[in-house]
Amino acid sequence: MKLQSKIQKQGNSAGVLVPASMLKAMNIGVGSDIVLNMTNDGLLIVPAKKRFTLEQLIAQCNPKGKIPTDLQLFETALPVGKELI
Repeated sequence: MKLQSKIQKQGNSAGVLVPASMLKAMNIGVGSDIVLNMTNDGLLIVPAKKRFTLEQLIAQCNPKGKIPTDLQLFETALPVGKELI
């Protein structure tokens, strides 16, 4: 998708007007975090990757859920190096 836009003054900075159709296509909106990258072709704007806190990650876990098979092996694995027990 290629659209033309304008740069407008916003205080001591400048803002780029992004059409709603592009915001929707990128699954972002007003207030979304973005990353600006300078490339040989110009300015590349991409959505920032969401960073989760430990609390948010733990909140997604089911404490009564079944432990995946590959992780069950850690329960019975013997030390092979200088691991602390």
